[in-house]
Amino acid sequence: MSELKDRVREIVDLIYQGINVNENYNKLCKMMIPVIRQRSNIFVKKMIDYDFDDFFQEACITIWNITMVKKPVIKISALGYLDHAIWYEFIKLFDRYITKNGYRKYDKEDCITGLTVFRVFVASWIERKRRKARERWKEKREKFLKEYIETHGHPPIKRVPLSAEEKKLRKKQSAHNYYWANREKILFVGRERRRMQRKRIIYGKRLTARQIVTKSGKKEFMLVEGTAGPLPYSATMSEEEYLVYLETIAAKEQERRREYYKAHKEEIRKRRAEYYKLHREEVLKRPAKYRETHREKILKRKAEYRKRHKEEISKRRAEYRKNHREEVLKREAKYRETHREEIRKRMAKYRETHRENILKWKAEYRKRHKEEISKPKSVQENTDDGK
Repeated sequence: MSELKDRVREIVDLIYQGINVNENYNKLCKMMIPVIRQRSNIFVKKMIDYDFDDFFQEACITIWNITMVKKPVIKISALGYLDHAIWYEFIKLFDRYITKNGYRKYDKEDCITGLTVFRVFVASWIERKRRKARERWKEKREKFLKEYIETHGHPPIKRVPLSAEEKKLRKKQSAHNYYWANREKILFVGRERRRMQRKRIIYGKRLTARQIVTKSGKKEFMLVEGTAGPLPYSATMSEEEYLVYLETIAAKEQERRREYYKAHKEEIRKRRAEYYKLHREEVLKRPAKYRETHREKILKRKAEYRKRHKEEISKRRAEYRKNHREEVLKREAKYRETHREEIRKRMAKYRETHRENILKWKAEYRKRHKEEISKPKSVQENTDDGK
């Protein structure tokens, strides 16, 4: 027996290393035949449609799963491990068999005659089990109905099954209610996720938010790690590949929104109009709140845009002033009349803060236009008329 244990251990190690896998597997199955025969003799007598070949096939499949697929770390005895695995597999097979078929039971009393007599029994214990479960369920049901009628005065109303369209509407309504109940939390998580993607922070877990109360009493959200999930992008991407990836995602999302808007144009307009009627004050307050909270970001964005598109902006302004000159002059005159004090204050502040720059600009201007400034006013007027 000790020789068999050592031999089985050697063959299992060779299969794990990948040396002559098929040959060693066949050898292992042949060496396990006495163990398989010993275990299968218990079940062959009870299972009508099974013989040793069927049990040998099941045992070979279990050996294949252990040695080729799962490859567990066997610390003590490989022979004992395989023996237990085959035994449990035979028990499972027997349990599956008796739920659908009859099994043979050996009758010891008839062996006195010297003949081996077998009788076929249906798995009556399963029927008894089911019968008892039904009786228990009936008792519980009757008890529940009595209590319900005593409290409510009528039997429980049967629920009508929902159609597919009603289920969709119900799901949509629940999602809508959840969004408006947890809107701040959802927007916070989305902002943080986009910020992490922009800064190229690799994060291998899903993000959720938890509400906390600060020392000052304000309610704020804090990022918390959720369940493990796939990364939104590969951690091995270069910067160029990552930018291309973001562009493709944005293009796909834009196309999807366009298609949805084309298909459901009227519905979206109706929804927007209804929402605006119900939540008019909130809609009008939102942009003002955003400007107050994100004032610095907005100013930075505007400054960056002006630097990039300086020439385009100047051209657009010049064209607009040419086409709408009278309107622009009227607007400027009205603004000066109504905000005269504010303009003076602004000018005074600007002179105080940029005093050195103003003096430099004046000095440069005098150098450039020295001759014109030195001429008297009468000469300047005559030269202008001659031109």
